[in-house]
Amino acid sequence: MADQMLIDLRTLMVEKEDCDAGTVQQLRNGLAQGNQQFKSLKEVVQLLKKKVETTPAPGHKKYQLKLGIALYFMGHTSEAIENLTHGESSLAFFYLGKACLSTKNIEEASKAFDKAEKLGYNINQVQLQRIDLLRQKENLKEAKATLVKLEELASHSAEFHFQKAGIFLDEGEKASAVKHLERAVELDPTHTGALFHLAQANDQAGNDHEAIGFYEKCLKHPPIHVGVL
Repeated sequence: MADQMLIDLRTLMVEKEDCDAGTVQQLRNGLAQGNQQFKSLKEVVQLLKKKVETTPAPGHKKYQLKLGIALYFMGHTSEAIENLTHGESSLAFFYLGKACLSTKNIEEASKAFDKAEKLGYNINQVQLQRIDLLRQKENLKEAKATLVKLEELASHSAEFHFQKAGIFLDEGEKASAVKHLERAVELDPTHTGALFHLAQANDQAGNDHEAIGFYEKCLKHPPIHVGVL
């Protein structure tokens, strides 16, 4: 019965025509179902690579987008970037930005987020990623100013609290950072970044049992690389 309830990643990523934010959420939900789904995603990646190679232009672009997304969630960031670079949708540019951000390629990430916003991606989500950009550029003043403008997201956005925690960490305010990481996990128990840093915080505090619990949860919700503050 459990197997029948698994999200069919092949249908989701290969057979279905569309690929949007809902598709990405379903992919995340599927991967959270366990190791069997990671094996399925590896098979999906191989199928998508064949689709990219054999589908005439411009039809192959939709498979490049799906392949880029799949590779991103597998943690194969360089390959993901190679495929997402060919994308033309706001979703492609948003995840290209996130992938570039995770590799510290600030300039390319900034360009990708600009394109994502121009093509209609959720502006608040783009702005939250720009806070990460500003932090990596060590421009905390502007990062904090951007966060203030997004304060209305505090009631429901895990990413808002994750970015706020990052600013507190940059300022050496660990207790305040942990508070917002905990709030992020309350709002989204699958937020990899928040789980990862709560694991680190508990590890550093000597709370081994809690740290292991957060690390285990973190591993269920890839990509792990997006958890780096």
